[in-house]
Amino acid sequence: TRLKFGTFTLKSGIQSPIYIDLRLTVSYPSLLSQIASALQSCISSLPHDFLCGVPYTALPFATAMSVSNSKPMLMRRKEQKSYGTKRIIEGDFKPHQTCLIVEDLVTSGMSIMETVEPLRNAQLTVSHAVVLIDREQGARDNLTEHQITLHSVFTLSEMLTVLVDADKIDTDTQASVLKFVADNRVSHPPPSQPPAPASSSRLTYAQRAALVTNPVGTRLLSLMEEKRSNLAVA
Repeated sequence: TRLKFGTFTLKSGIQSPIYIDLRLTVSYPSLLSQIASALQSCISSLPHDFLCGVPYTALPFATAMSVSNSKPMLMRRKEQKSYGTKRIIEGDFKPHQTCLIVEDLVTSGMSIMETVEPLRNAQLTVSHAVVLIDREQGARDNLTEHQITLHSVFTLSEMLTVLVDADKIDTDTQASVLKFVADNRVSHPPPSQPPAPASSSRLTYAQRAALVTNPVGTRLLSLMEEKRSNLAVA
């Protein structure tokens, strides 16, 4: 695992004083097993039928959890294939079964939602996600807007406190990172709401006829009310 301090350009283009790289964990089976155990401890009381790791770094985490706890997995393809079954969700599942998302690191939570959406489109129920490290930059609130509860093993502020206590970093570095986190929270709009149904207070033809002063108009609207149709003139 790599935790680096300095100046790093993130995918978003933002300059960050900290960089966390969890991809190297695949080369350390003992560490991978410990990570899986820690993630499992966060969600042991949550009922779920499947695990699904966010591609790609979290896939080994989900696999280790699946094997050690005999819990089935599903896999989300990043791109839908143009051949074969063309499925974007791989696995043996039924509609309305529950799936728990596994992620390595979250900033805004968008990577989790990119996995949640195709699972929900496949009629699976997704309400929880577990992550190793929460950078505390908006993911928890953003996911709540999409009815996802986030569970984390560590938060970034907790990790910094441990590092300061162990004399691995000084308090100036800790303050710099915490200020960066506070100044760079990422918000996403809540899911769009379906359009409101048409108002039920619309006037009937009879009510409109009572408001019309023109005799022809009154007669026409009365006829439309009688026939229950606006096809009153032939």
